[in-house]
Amino acid sequence: MDLGTASSSTHVLMNSEPGPPIWHRQGLRQGDSMPPQLFVLTVNTLGRLLRRAHSLGILQPLHPRRHIPAISLYAGDVMVFCHATAGDVAAVKEILALFCRASGLQVNFAKSSATILHGD
Repeated sequence: MDLGTASSSTHVLMNSEPGPPIWHRQGLRQGDSMPPQLFVLTVNTLGRLLRRAHSLGILQPLHPRRHIPAISLYAGDVMVFCHATAGDVAAVKEILALFCRASGLQVNFAKSSATILHGD
């Protein structure tokens, strides 16, 4: 995902209310300490969307008795876990599309892949 900063803004939630926009006037430079924090704050919303989809029954739970996170973050990479069913894959694609529209981020499909780890 690329964080577009040319015409984007950030709102900080305080007591569940968005604050005034903080407009990004310049791109973020390599080595800047802010991008990892922005990445974690932003992608946390994706995790919330996936948890909500699980709680509403849109996505199947990954394990019947254990709460297993549907998302894993490592050094700017995001891994999303779901069952290898048409319904779950379609739901994850819709959730990603919603997240991209809301955040202004884009999935780089040239660097993305889907891997079946265990299938029937």
